[in-house]
Amino acid sequence: MQSVQHGSKAVTRHKKSMHILKQKLMTVTEYISPKPAAPPGILTPHVKPVQEVMRSYLPDSPYINMGPLFNGQTVIFVSKEPKVKQMFLSLRTSPQVVLLGARIWKTLLSQPGVLNYAKLLSVTLVQGETDHDDPSDSLHAAAPPRPPLIAAPAKK
Repeated sequence: MQSVQHGSKAVTRHKKSMHILKQKLMTVTEYISPKPAAPPGILTPHVKPVQEVMRSYLPDSPYINMGPLFNGQTVIFVSKEPKVKQMFLSLRTSPQVVLLGARIWKTLLSQPGVLNYAKLLSVTLVQGETDHDDPSDSLHAAAPPRPPLIAAPAKK
């Protein structure tokens, strides 16, 4: 018998060929590491909750009695002129907001009261009608001013 010496095997440095389906499967299932997350202070700035802002404003305002209503999400419309019709149009587009009432001309109104107020003619329209009419018309000249929506208690 002869002894056979085995020399060192050659190392192949090329990739071993792979079946095309296996190659596609490997590329699809390859792990892609997620991008590093941003520090927490960058994405979400610290904002004071709305309830705290409202509660800090209420004690010095005429709305102090409405404090218990500001527990959840609250919307306040503030305007020099009461634009009730525009308010109802904006409330129709967001059904999650419920109208509890309103304060118009220093008078608190419930929801039906606000609806009735919205149906009234505007002050400028009424004044325009009286300005364009004949001033000699005694009916318009002697008309008293429009009474307030909710009468104040009588003084004794």
